[in-house]
Amino acid sequence: MQLIIENTPQTFIPLRDFRAQFGLPESFGLAGFQPKPPEGLASLDAAGDALSTVQAATLDAWPQGVPPAEWLTHVPPLTTRFEAALMAINARVGLREQEIAYAVDGFSDVIGAAAFALLRAHLTHTPAPTADTIYADWLQATVMLGTPFEIEHHGATWELRAVHHAYGRVGLQITTPQRIYYVSDKALACPAEGFMAGLLKAAVAAMIAGTA
Repeated sequence: MQLIIENTPQTFIPLRDFRAQFGLPESFGLAGFQPKPPEGLASLDAAGDALSTVQAATLDAWPQGVPPAEWLTHVPPLTTRFEAALMAINARVGLREQEIAYAVDGFSDVIGAAAFALLRAHLTHTPAPTADTIYADWLQATVMLGTPFEIEHHGATWELRAVHHAYGRVGLQITTPQRIYYVSDKALACPAEGFMAGLLKAAVAAMIAGTA
């Protein structure tokens, strides 16, 4: 995993490797420091094959031949289509109202960002960014660091901060007396990240392909 933290690109090392390097127990990680509250956002991971149904219903009959300036008008109805697809499977999944709203807001944000990117490319006569770039830029914009807390390890004080993005807590910034480490830890992150990333990139790719 790579994210920009405090204006600098950072490569996150796996939690198991960090534990091994410093002789840390299996309990060392976000789940031990900041347990997920029961009212925290859930995910779509329990949907099973219903997820493929959501993607098909969302992307079916995607608009084609759309002038760049008109994509913004398509964002609300396309978002409504995605919301309807989620609602259609919810009897099988049991998502709460706020969980559906969170997913719908993310969908709207990403395809809205794509609409602006396509319009900007048209007006500036530059190539449109790729779906991967648009998605990565959106995800990066959601990155933030949590409140710092301290632990003691072999007589040294370490400062830890959770790294958050749109899918929850995904890692740790660990400041030791020697250096700062960035550690990937998705134990508390939304397990639906993979599904949503695939769907959102597919939706943006369809917008790019469908632009006149």
